[in-house]
Amino acid sequence: MNKLNLISLLVEDYDTAIQFYTNKLGFEVAEDAAFGDERWVTLSLPNNRDVAIALHVAKTSADQALVGKQGGSFPLYAFGTADCLGDYKRMKALGVVFQGEPQAGGGRSGQSASPTTTPNTACTRLALRALNTSGCSSQRFG
Repeated sequence: MNKLNLISLLVEDYDTAIQFYTNKLGFEVAEDAAFGDERWVTLSLPNNRDVAIALHVAKTSADQALVGKQGGSFPLYAFGTADCLGDYKRMKALGVVFQGEPQAGGGRSGQSASPTTTPNTACTRLALRALNTSGCSSQRFG
């Protein structure tokens, strides 16, 4: 193995998740096709098609219990950015709920659970824990 290509994400509803990821986070729909009784939906960042998020509707009670909690108490994703504060402000203005503001330095600080940063002095990554949109999750984003 030499790289990660696909990350699966359980959601309550394809279309709500697609709207959130595209309109608020800046992802693009890479694929959206019928797949038997399901849909095959993958999302990726515009400048990085190497890794995609595959959306899967949670149907069983076990899967439904995991929606929005797939990273546990840790961030599910960490996104690289050239403008951490700018991206944070842009997403916040679009209604993305964070559990704190970006912090420079070594990750979580006090009640600022996310977005977190890499252990350096500049905020270069936004670590995002879970979605907060109806149909996607019951837990806070960030």
